[in-house]
Amino acid sequence: MVAQEFIETHFPKNKVLALCYIARSSYYYRPSEGKQGRKPYAKVVDKNGQMIENEIIVGYIHELFNHPFVDYGYYKTYIYLRRKKQLNLSKHLVYRLMKSHQLLRNQYVNSSKKSKRNWVKDLLPQVEIAFCYLEFDRGGGPH
Repeated sequence: MVAQEFIETHFPKNKVLALCYIARSSYYYRPSEGKQGRKPYAKVVDKNGQMIENEIIVGYIHELFNHPFVDYGYYKTYIYLRRKKQLNLSKHLVYRLMKSHQLLRNQYVNSSKKSKRNWVKDLLPQVEIAFCYLEFDRGGGPH
């Protein structure tokens, strides 16, 4: 590289890079070591810095759910594990573990949005003969 030769002969780096139309960020760029992407969050550490296995965490969740009147979602379970068990973990990991062990609350199972709706046809009385029901409008608008 021509720019590197001039820089090694003690020319100012700024001037050499500007004359060669090379951005300073490109000159100073060094590829990082290791694997690209987000670091895994699947590590759980207790207050002493010891690694905790996922099965132990699932055991803690089962222990929590055995208490009466406890029907927590993943976020409240995450708060419990952080505060009471003093574990350093992510809510995403708690969600993944609860989902894989079928511990999530079944909010939409055995029901659909349509079945919960009140349709107008269901609210109207079933008419068997003419004029058996009378309806009046109580509107307060102009007459």
